[in-house]
Amino acid sequence: VLGEIKLVAVDPVYVDDMQVYPDIKNKSIKVKMTVRNCTEHTASGKISFHVTGKDYRLQKEVPVTVTDSITYIEEEMFLGKDIHLWNEFHPNLYTLDCKLTSSVEGQSYAHEKSTTFGMREVEAGEDHIILNGEPIHLRGTVENAVFPKTGYAPVDDASWERVLRILKEYGMNHMRFHSWCPPAAAFRMADKLGVYLEVEMPMWGKDAQPDEKRWNFFRRELRGILKEYGNHPSFIL
Repeated sequence: VLGEIKLVAVDPVYVDDMQVYPDIKNKSIKVKMTVRNCTEHTASGKISFHVTGKDYRLQKEVPVTVTDSITYIEEEMFLGKDIHLWNEFHPNLYTLDCKLTSSVEGQSYAHEKSTTFGMREVEAGEDHIILNGEPIHLRGTVENAVFPKTGYAPVDDASWERVLRILKEYGMNHMRFHSWCPPAAAFRMADKLGVYLEVEMPMWGKDAQPDEKRWNFFRRELRGILKEYGNHPSFIL
């Protein structure tokens, strides 16, 4: 097990998940959120959104009522004509900060969640991967988690920035992670430098057959990877 392991206490009304879906044609994003309510009572309040980037700032507030233990919320935000796309040549990044404030029977609660995203859309073309309406040619390496000096993959930004800068100096734009998913630092640095990542599960599909418990592990791991890293624009495959 690598990286940080922590247990964090939050208020009983909180944002469990927040996923951002860019729409480059309409210069907007759709924010899909999962709000959990552990009070067994109705919670009412508001969500404050802040989108920030280089020379960019946008703010929006929406009222919310949380009646069930799990409530799904979708909100569309129009970012305007000055928004910039993300790709390997122009890795423009934005931050979405969300603050949920609510009250339940006179008790006030608050919770904040933040994520980085880029304005980019990925599609499957006939012969190419299409990014923002244009075909891209993936040129890269297969990353097999080979780090002989330490025996484990790094989890800090500086180490991954070094690796990915070398990759780009050789004219490459892509890294495939063979049978593993990299840590958050790899996604952060790929976002920053404009590198396209393809990540994989920790086993091959044939390794799970015919054991249903192994398949369930696959499913949980897949959902966990998408939940944790799905907003990173570098995560295209």
